[in-house]
Amino acid sequence: MKKIIIIIFGVLLFWCQTCLANVCDNLHQYTLSNGQKVIIKEVKSNPIVIIDTFIKTGSINENEKNNGVAHFLEHLFFKGTYNHKRGYFEKEIEKRGGVFNAATSRDYTHYYVKIDNKHFDKALELHADMLLNIAIPENELATERKVVLEEITRSNDNPSSKVFDNFMNIVFDGNPYQRKILGTNEIISTISRDEIFEFYNTWYQPSNMVTVIVGDVNAQDILPKIANAFKKTTLSTPEFSSNTSKIALNNTKKIIKNSNIDSGYMVLGYKTIGVENLKEAYALNIAATLLANGQPNPIAQLVLG
Repeated sequence: MKKIIIIIFGVLLFWCQTCLANVCDNLHQYTLSNGQKVIIKEVKSNPIVIIDTFIKTGSINENEKNNGVAHFLEHLFFKGTYNHKRGYFEKEIEKRGGVFNAATSRDYTHYYVKIDNKHFDKALELHADMLLNIAIPENELATERKVVLEEITRSNDNPSSKVFDNFMNIVFDGNPYQRKILGTNEIISTISRDEIFEFYNTWYQPSNMVTVIVGDVNAQDILPKIANAFKKTTLSTPEFSSNTSKIALNNTKKIIKNSNIDSGYMVLGYKTIGVENLKEAYALNIAATLLANGQPNPIAQLVLG
């Protein structure tokens, strides 16, 4: 049985690597004058385009005083800019049939728009404006603070989230990955607008962004438009945290918390290759998702060592 499992996993890993190789075909990669990276993949099969900007920061770059600020910022980006009031972004995208969203991870935060390619110019303009000109009005800060606090409460009442947080606590003891992405009630309740802007001004620089565009576009035609939309000059290039490779798996550690639930929850972790082997690491992440049936908090968690 063990040999069969190993063979199946090997085949799955090979298939994932093959898929990645196909995805990488026909990619156009550029670096703008401000240091921002741009990746464009032309896909002509449908008149759709996706604009997705990844910012290389998340809870890994937080500390004990601002834990949760990256996720809090994710909410605040949709509350208006210095150029447009709250609701303008949503109205302009939705009336053109587009959809948008964002997500915060430990390593990155990303914001995307999916829309008909004939509305690419407007979507790009709004997307860049949202990322570069955040306003954070005081009244919106107070309102969204309550929303995030409610999200933390729901997470604390979710057995799956709790067991996964405990798993990360054990595996990454003393490591930035140990922190919760949502932060704590205490921090989110008291973090100031100035502290939020300090994090934003440090990490949300063009040189720390990667914009990925996939769809029915011409790379040479849209590249000047991207450069113009993100023409903000980088103030400085932030240094990404390097204290992420030490994983404490040698010593036994237990976290026992009793809850009034009827179901059992379990997370299995496997120490694998390091993130310096990106091709294999990406394939393993795809394999973990497939093995876990696509659940947000996977049963099979591959830990990059």
